Amino acid sequence: MWDEGGSPFIMHHQLLGERFSEFYERLNTFRTVSDKDWLKVRRWIGYYVNTQWEDFDSEGKRLFEENWPSPIKEWMRHDFIHKALDVLYVPLWVDFYYPRMKEEWCYLSAFADGVPKELRKFCESSIKSNEVREIQKGVFHCLELFMNNRSVLLPALAVEMYMKDKEKSIQELRLFRDEFVQLRDLYVATFEACHHVLKYVVGINNIRNRGFADDFGQKGPKSIEAFEKLSNAKKIEFLVDLPKWQKDWLLILDRDLRNKISHHSVRHDLSTGMLVLRDGKVIPYLEFVAKSFRLIHAILLAANVLKTMHIICTIQE
Repeated sequence: MWDEGGSPFIMHHQLLGERFSEFYERLNTFRTVSDKDWLKVRRWIGYYVNTQWEDFDSEGKRLFEENWPSPIKEWMRHDFIHKALDVLYVPLWVDFYYPRMKEEWCYLSAFADGVPKELRKFCESSIKSNEVREIQKGVFHCLELFMNNRSVLLPALAVEMYMKDKEKSIQELRLFRDEFVQLRDLYVATFEACHHVLKYVVGINNIRNRGFADDFGQKGPKSIEAFEKLSNAKKIEFLVDLPKWQKDWLLILDRDLRNKISHHSVRHDLSTGMLVLRDGKVIPYLEFVAKSFRLIHAILLAANVLKTMHIICTIQE
């Protein structure tokens, strides 16, 4: 990024203010770990989604060495890999969308008197049909797309941390890179993959409030299958018992942006730093990169929901 006629270093120092050192600490931490370990982590994730537990344990031991917990139960493996991913991406959490929503999810999916019969039945049915595993593979594919484009996305870390003139900077600064197609594919794939997970969230919410996953009350869909057929916009309406989800979901998965960029007529005009839409309207490319950067919150959240489904089914085995 460049402010015409000035020094980028000085410009960022001014915009970041007292967060200047924090920015570089976050950036260097994430770069160091991801550049060193991402290929190993990707292989480890592959073993995980394919339930190759022997290979998963061997790779985990190589990755974590003396910090490897030597899990002896399947639920421990589900738990540890997601904790490890949280640690990897903590430097990117400028706003705490994911931790806020995860806290609300943990409350929703935890039952003081143990796992209710209907909850176990719902989770086991979803897993045995291989549905959860396929959605999980899609979510981790989005994580891989994110990491493959991390050098494109990391300029947004600075933007997210600007303390001065943030919105003005997004409109005026230019990012002289052109990976729009890659980020468009990341955005659309993540948007769709994460919305597939909502059926489990509302299903468990229905069990907590009314005893059955298919029970949406008098004004809701007749079943989970009917819920799945709703538009993504309609699905969000059923998160009323999760106010943090209902608010933050729309901030990390912008439906209007997804609809605009999904048309192949959209192009990035590098000379102006704008995405030019079909109707001639424009979106600053830097704004699009910043919103793509926030997708890590949605990916981690979706992965955590699916992890919980597996743990519910295996924790007593």
